Amino acid sequence: MGAPPAQVLSLTGSVLAANPDVGTCWNLRRRALGALGGDWVPSELSFVAQCLGVNPKSYGAWHHRGWVLGHAPAPPAGREDLALCERLLAADSRNFHAWEHRRALAAGQDPEAELAFAGALLSRDFSNFSAWHHRLRLLAPARNRGEGAAGALPPERLKEELELVQNAIFTDPTDQSAWVYLRCILSRAPLPPRVICVHVDREDATVAVIFSRPVRVNPEHPELRATLDGSTLPGPWRSGEGRPRPSHTWATPLIKPHPHQAVTHLYVG
Repeated sequence: MGAPPAQVLSLTGSVLAANPDVGTCWNLRRRALGALGGDWVPSELSFVAQCLGVNPKSYGAWHHRGWVLGHAPAPPAGREDLALCERLLAADSRNFHAWEHRRALAAGQDPEAELAFAGALLSRDFSNFSAWHHRLRLLAPARNRGEGAAGALPPERLKEELELVQNAIFTDPTDQSAWVYLRCILSRAPLPPRVICVHVDREDATVAVIFSRPVRVNPEHPELRATLDGSTLPGPWRSGEGRPRPSHTWATPLIKPHPHQAVTHLYVG
C-alpha cells in the first residue's frame, strides 16, 4: 500500500459511507489502521456505526466492527455496542447480525441481563421469533450439568420459561413461535432415569442394573427394589464405581437359586 494510511482511510471512508458492502475498501481500511499509530478504536467504531445506519445488514461492516473490537487496547465495556444493537433491532427485530453481535458480547457473562432484554422484546411482541431463539441460545450455557439428562434446565429456570411461554400462548394461541419455543423447552426438561439393562450373574450371584444416566442409591434406605420370582432381594446395593456417588450401574447380591432353577421373573423398580 503506497498511499499514506490517513489518505487510504479518507478515500475508503468516502466510498463505504455511501456503500458499506464494498469488501475491498474494508480490507484496505484494516491494512491502513494496522499501520496507523495512536488509539483509533473509538473513532473507527463511530464510523462503522454510521455505515450500519446506511445498511444495517452489511456483512463487511459487522465483520469490521468485530475486528476493531478485537484490536482494542483494553476490552470495551460493550455498552455502546449493546445500545447500537438495540437500536437496530428496534428497527428490524430479525437482523441476525445484531443478534449474533449481542451474543458475542454476552459470551462468558451472566446471561440474566440478556434474558431480560429478550423478555422485554417478547413482552412487546410474542411473535418475535428471533427473541425466542436468542433466549434459547442464552439458556444453553446455563444447563444443569449436575443432575438430569444432558442439556436439562434447572427446575426453577424451567418453571420460569414455561410460565413465559404459557402467557404467550394464552395471548395468541395461533402464533406458532411460542409453540416452537415450548417444544424446545420441554425437550430440556429433566428426564427420569430409565433402566436400560438388567443382568443376572449366577456365578457371582449378583443382579446388576444399568440406568440411562447416573443415579444415586442410598445403600441403607434404597428407593431401588428388585424382586425375583416374588421374593424381594435383601440388598445392599453397591455402586459400579465402587464409591458412594451417582453411577450408571448398581448391583445387589442374588439369592442363589437351585442350580437347575430358572429365573422366571425379575422386577426392578
